[in-house]
Amino acid sequence: MTLSRASGCAIAVAVLWTAPIFGADAGSPNAAPAGDAITAGRSTFQQFCAACHGRDGRGNGPIVQFLLRDPADLTHIRARNMGVFPKDTLGSILLAPSRNAAPEGVPTQMMIWGPIFQSMDNDRRRALARVEELLTFLESIQEE
Repeated sequence: MTLSRASGCAIAVAVLWTAPIFGADAGSPNAAPAGDAITAGRSTFQQFCAACHGRDGRGNGPIVQFLLRDPADLTHIRARNMGVFPKDTLGSILLAPSRNAAPEGVPTQMMIWGPIFQSMDNDRRRALARVEELLTFLESIQEE
């Protein structure tokens, strides 16, 4: 089996024209309160993302040597997007039901986490909350 460098872990940053997933109206009833969301998101990150992206999110995880492409440095997502952290876009990518569901031009080498998170809790709302917490953590590690 051949792995692309980003096949387990890179977050693709692209513009998706979708309705907000995590806006004020989305309300994830199972999401942790704001103070706990970073902690919960950090835990999810360490469990599912750090192997590729590294414990610090800089793309230096322990399996990088086995990948064909470097994972993204997740500490500069906002800087790569003109100062805006694209939470809804990233959420759409992470929750895509399959690689085929990604719009044209969106890198699809990374793992599709939506079905994995949904199967873990057998609950789409909890999967949304898990991704929201993960993105809250990622937003907290942004460097200018």
